[in-house]
Amino acid sequence: MQPRVCPYCFKTFSNSFNLKQHTINVHIQSQGVACEICEKVVKNKWYLRKHLVTAHGAPLKRSKDGSATAAAAAAAAAAAQQQQQQQQKDKGEEDKEVEEEEEEEEEIVVDDLEPAVPSNKKGKKASSAK
Repeated sequence: MQPRVCPYCFKTFSNSFNLKQHTINVHIQSQGVACEICEKVVKNKWYLRKHLVTAHGAPLKRSKDGSATAAAAAAAAAAAQQQQQQQQKDKGEEDKEVEEEEEEEEEIVVDDLEPAVPSNKKGKKASSAK
């Protein structure tokens, strides 16, 4: 079998299927495909599959009908939900820190407002009349 050569970058491939996949993945521009879990847009279905496995814990292999198993889909949904909850928690903590900083700025230092006690010019205590 003769090696196939990419007409764009001149890489060689062992068969026409690999050349076709390379051409689609590397050289063809597409509108992209959105992830249903996190709405991230990737270049094509191959990259979407890779994203689902790495970001959402989808199984590497699909079932014979071409879809992910129900357990894997549930696991991916749970992972996405957990990630969303963590992001909300982080945002809540961030908001709380901002509120605390604003409250600290609003506090008035009472010590700075107390009047000074007048003293005797010579530095001696004033004697009380006897």
